[in-house]
Amino acid sequence: MPEKILTTPNLLTLSRIPMAAAVWIDPRSGALVIPLMVAAALSDVLDGRFARHVRASRERRGEDPGVVAGAKGIGAWLDPLCDKIFVLSLLGAVYVANRPGLEVVALIATRELFLVPMAVIYRASKTLRARTDFDFRAGIPGKLATVSQFAAVAIIVVAPELTFYFALAAGALGALATFAYMRRFLRAYRSAS
Repeated sequence: MPEKILTTPNLLTLSRIPMAAAVWIDPRSGALVIPLMVAAALSDVLDGRFARHVRASRERRGEDPGVVAGAKGIGAWLDPLCDKIFVLSLLGAVYVANRPGLEVVALIATRELFLVPMAVIYRASKTLRARTDFDFRAGIPGKLATVSQFAAVAIIVVAPELTFYFALAAGALGALATFAYMRRFLRAYRSAS
């Protein structure tokens, strides 16, 4: 059964795109930026839960669950894409409004600075895709990196004097998440050989 695009989990995922635009309304306002980050994080938690619920319901009814909540489902690539759109828009808006310094933005965006080019190379390479069926879903390090990014952005807005320390933590967790993705990819690549 082909997966439908406009499902509850995918709509929750896609909701991060208008949120990414909304941060530009007033990126200096903690009263706007922080609730948007909370809503984006909540949508990220709920989309996966809803997808797993749909899959479990189909399995209980004896139906083929298809690719819902799996590594080959629409949500498996849509979720990280919407995450990146939200985080990069958020960082751009907060940078333009608050001017925290490019080194701070680079630290907060460490994961994106490495993973976005890796994902583009993977998608562009027919050889890599034919040889390795890579699962882009976030693991624990990726989720921790996202939380640390949101915390660092919140600090830029509400307590700028602490920004560098939170950016450093976000950079370290972003590097850890990048390492975890690379390690997972290399394992999949080697096991396909």
